[in-house]
Order: sequence, then C-alpha cells, then structure tokens
Amino acid sequence: MKSPVSKTFTALPTSWLWPGGPPVWQISLLGGAVALTSVAVPALPTVLPDKPAPAQTQSQARTGGGAEIGGSVGGGDGGTGQVPSTDPAAVPTVTAVRPSAAPIETPSEQPRASEAAPSAGPSAEPGVTPAPSPDGPVATSPTPEAPQDDSVTIAASDPANGRFLVSSADCPTCASGSRIIGIGLLATLTVPVTVDAAGSRALSIAYESTTERTLYVSVNGGPSQKLTVAASGGWQTPAWTGTTIELRAGENEIKFHNPLGLAPDVDQISLG
Repeated sequence: MKSPVSKTFTALPTSWLWPGGPPVWQISLLGGAVALTSVAVPALPTVLPDKPAPAQTQSQARTGGGAEIGGSVGGGDGGTGQVPSTDPAAVPTVTAVRPSAAPIETPSEQPRASEAAPSAGPSAEPGVTPAPSPDGPVATSPTPEAPQDDSVTIAASDPANGRFLVSSADCPTCASGSRIIGIGLLATLTVPVTVDAAGSRALSIAYESTTERTLYVSVNGGPSQKLTVAASGGWQTPAWTGTTIELRAGENEIKFHNPLGLAPDVDQISLG
C-alpha cells in the first residue's frame, strides 16, 4: 500500500514577480492614473454634449401636445415626460402621450347676406288685389258724391208767376228774352219757389232801367229788403243785383214791389 502524498504550497518569492526588484516608478504611475480616473469620471457628463431630443411620435403630432425631452411637460392634456438622467450611460425614456378628449370645435357657418330671411310683409304685385284680412272686411272710404246743383232760374214772365197790375214785354237782348214792366205802388210780381230744405239762399235778379230805382223784396209775407239799383244802360240792356233770403222747406213766395214809387223792370231771378 502506497503512502499518501502530501502537497505543500510554498509562496513564491518577490523575486519571481519582479526579478529586477519592485518597480517603484511604475507603481507610482499606476496610482496616479487611478486617482485621475476618479476625478474625471464624475465630470464627464458636463463635458460631453447632450444627446438630441428624439422626434415626436405620430400621436403627439396629431394632438398638438406632448412631453418635451429634457424639459417640463407641455402642450396637450394628460401628456407626461421624463427628464433624462445626468448619467451619460442612461437611455432617456419617453412615455406615450394620450390624445386630448376635448372635441375640436369648428366655427359655425354664418348665413350669407344673400340668404337673409324674407320679409314678413307680402310683396306688392301690380294688378293683384290683396286678400281680405282674416280679422274682418277692409274698411273702404265711400266715394264722395258730386254736389248737386240745386240752383233755380225762373223767368219773370213765366205764366206760373203771380202778376198784379203788371205786364210782360218781349226783349230779345234781355237775359230771359222778356221782362215784366210796371212794377211799383200797387203793382207787384210774385214768384213761387219750392225747395227741399230750409235755409239761406242767394237771390240774383236781372233787371233793366234807364235811371236809378228802388226794388223791395219780401219772402212769405215777411219784412221787405230794400235794393237800390243803378241804371242798366237802357230798357234792352240787362244788369244784375242780389241779396240773401231765408226760405223754408217746401213752397215759398218771393214778392217784388215798391210801395213808394216805380221799380226797375224785372227780367229773371236765380236762387243759388
């Protein structure tokens, strides 16, 4: 039986590591390099340039908001971002931005001037009669009637006139073609007149005379009005005088006379 073999580990002498002796200057150089490295590594981030910010994602471009790399969060609602680490070896992380939930408002289209609402009143068209109002018939003003000419003209020699002691004479140049002569003192001429309404009427008298004379006029036996007339220019030349008298509705009598002398010849009378 073989005896166990024992193994012994013997430390190598320093002469094996550094045959020429310990290299003092090399050790010193190595220690300085280590010290220099410990100083340079912390200052390296300030010396190296910052990495360019990565481009925005497609969702960030649509919503208009997102996180800015290397800065604070900006833009859209709900966007987040991380500031890159000062460690040059660290890789920046970008978090996706959620699109804003707020709907995009579109401006409402304003109506053009040409599309204005039509006016409430109907447009008038020539030749078209508007329909009557539903509230009732349209009141129309009555057409005024032409005034009726109720003037009356009567010849003094009319057979319907009452004559007392007077006579009629032809006169082609007179107003009525004849005249009543001889009025005065007891001689009188009475003319009947019928009117529809009572009231004042204008009385016009055509007469002939060669001198100034006086004529009295009374109505329905009432007081007489005195009319002094100038010469007309001859017994064949008429002239006119007038006055206002009061008549009653119905029949009336107008009397021409002169109880104090001769009156002018009476040719024609007119009531206005």
